Amino acid sequence: MNIDELKKSLSEIPEAGKEYYWAGEKQLLVAILSSAMLDARKTGRVGREATQFFMNTDDNYIFSFRSICEYLKINPESILKVVSRNKEQSSTRSS
Repeated sequence: MNIDELKKSLSEIPEAGKEYYWAGEKQLLVAILSSAMLDARKTGRVGREATQFFMNTDDNYIFSFRSICEYLKINPESILKVVSRNKEQSSTRSS
């Protein structure tokens, strides 16, 4: 996934279009989500770990997927839909 594809994926998440997303610590949290979205498309250990990041329901860790979504006021299901679709597209291309 190149940067344009990443921007397109993020643009499909309604909350990500809001300007406050791109200020201060929120940029860090968006970067973590973006990196994990990119990694989830990869094969091997990196892809598995990214998938585990998204599937983990623990919200006690400040940088957990659920905690980040809560802080950014993003519906986690909207991210999971994009990740799932990206993984499907990625596996289709590699077949």
